[in-house]
Amino acid sequence: SPFVDAPLLKEFPVALECKLVKRTEEGNLIGQIVNVSAVEAVLGADGKIDFAKFRPIAYEPVHNGYHVLESGSAAPSRTGPS
Repeated sequence: SPFVDAPLLKEFPVALECKLVKRTEEGNLIGQIVNVSAVEAVLGADGKIDFAKFRPIAYEPVHNGYHVLESGSAAPSRTGPS
């Protein structure tokens, strides 16, 4: 993409393009989202990502598990081992 030097993969309906801001002393990476790409199939009538059409997951290393991210949810759903 014109924002970062990384490919967009057609198998992924949504891509967050990030630039590295810093690496902490603990080895954590802090990034800044510079672009979001999404295929039309996951967009709602308003042009925004519709979480009924797209259910992203995130890895949470403290408890070694994956979580389904849901719009408007205060707590993620657990999908992996604890």
